[in-house]
Amino acid sequence: LLWEAIILRIRTDTISYTALKKRSMINTLLALNRRMIRLEKPLQQNPSDDIEEDIKLIKQDIDDILQENINGIVMWSKCDW
Repeated sequence: LLWEAIILRIRTDTISYTALKKRSMINTLLALNRRMIRLEKPLQQNPSDDIEEDIKLIKQDIDDILQENINGIVMWSKCDW
């Protein structure tokens, strides 16, 4: 009975952590996308190297987050249950 209570507690904490981590990743992606859209408007009106560099960095951050997500999916698909 004690062991089952411990397992239940671990499972509950793990699910909460995973949900929080996913929500955080989604919020980060949304913020990066909003920032990129906000930077693209001035870039069209007045092109500058600084804005282009910022957009490039934001796109790299988005790609990194998505690649991390893909790596997690691949790892879970290889797990042998």
